[in-house]
Amino acid sequence: MIVCLLVVLAGGAAAWDCAVWTSEYAPTAWTIRSYVHWLDEPTAQVYAADRAIIGGFDVNGWGPDYPFLSIFGPETGGNPVRELQAQLALAVFPEAIVLAGDAAYVAAGPGGILVVDLANLAAPVLVATLPTNGSCRDIAWDAERDVLVSAEWDSIRTWSTANRTAPERIGALRVGQAMAVELRDETAFVANGTLGLAVLDLTLPEAPTLLGQAPAGGNAYDVALWGDQALLASPTAGLVRIDITDPALPTWRSVSPLSGEGVQVLVHGDFAYVLSARVEPFGVDYLDDVQLFQLAEGRRPVLLATVLHAPLQKLAKAGDFLAVAKGADVLGLPWRCPIVVPVPDQPASGGLDQPFPNPFNPAATFRFALPAGHRGRVEICDARGRRITTLWRGEGDARPHEATWRGTDAQGRAVASGTYVFVLRDETDGTTRTRRASLLK
Repeated sequence: MIVCLLVVLAGGAAAWDCAVWTSEYAPTAWTIRSYVHWLDEPTAQVYAADRAIIGGFDVNGWGPDYPFLSIFGPETGGNPVRELQAQLALAVFPEAIVLAGDAAYVAAGPGGILVVDLANLAAPVLVATLPTNGSCRDIAWDAERDVLVSAEWDSIRTWSTANRTAPERIGALRVGQAMAVELRDETAFVANGTLGLAVLDLTLPEAPTLLGQAPAGGNAYDVALWGDQALLASPTAGLVRIDITDPALPTWRSVSPLSGEGVQVLVHGDFAYVLSARVEPFGVDYLDDVQLFQLAEGRRPVLLATVLHAPLQKLAKAGDFLAVAKGADVLGLPWRCPIVVPVPDQPASGGLDQPFPNPFNPAATFRFALPAGHRGRVEICDARGRRITTLWRGEGDARPHEATWRGTDAQGRAVASGTYVFVLRDETDGTTRTRRASLLK
């Protein structure tokens, strides 16, 4: 049995009080080391060993001998250690998790899509299993249109989530081996295991169409977006850069060699973290590197450093931290790093999440919350503090809300490229929270 280790991450102050993730049991007698890497200093090898610290709470324990979905509760009495609130057994190890209000959707590989009701965080309930066309490798959710997109063995499928706990399949398109999917507005970017990059038009979710495709010089296992570029992790080519200025005409631009096979790519600011894997000669042991690349508009990514060398299988990222698992089972196979997702709970105080993506073009989405009864507003300002537009004004209800800024001023005119400040002003207690993000055209 391949043994999986729970490793999670987060960074900075957060307004959300719970976390959901998946893992699998590993015997305590085996050596376990987890590492947390601070992304704000990308070339500095600063790690926390033997445990992962997540947004003010500690995870360093074991679960039952099966894959499970775990929920840890909020801080109590100033104690930074959050206690396990609930677990839900799953039949297979999940590939990805997304949240939609009180529902969680789990890409469960050959198990299809699992729908979990989180209305009661203390008692999560598996309410449905959605069959997919082969193994479901990845999922993404369009919150504005209530549409779920699944990457399956040979196709992309769309699901209406108007009824969050009973999604309805509405469309499909065969695109070959779909390994991963990223959404931007009404467009899906798919890492194709046989073709490279496929770009889909989801203007009509019930009738997705192929906009364009670009070869990767081999197959592609993962995709990440940065400005007008798509980055592909390819096991045969390396880190491939595709120009997506015109999504209908994606164009191959460059390839950066890796130390092994490209498995996963994550973007943070102007940096890309790429997981590359290779099999040790004359054995089954895996040697993996997390390689750091500097990103620049119109240029090939430049390798800066190898920030970690260990048996790995998956990375996870949230906020300002990267987490990985170091270790292997008795067969030399690496542990998997599970997926971590913040759960919108009942924040006692206000909070402002980091806009995503960053850099962005044309839109950035973020979440904010105000205490119940507090009046406030959300503004976009330029780097000098001048207000560009007001996105929201109202009264808080102690719940997180999502907003999107599409790079326009109060008159609806497009603004120039640059760094903008997202501001949450609490007019009741006079506090202000800010986040920065860059518009890159």
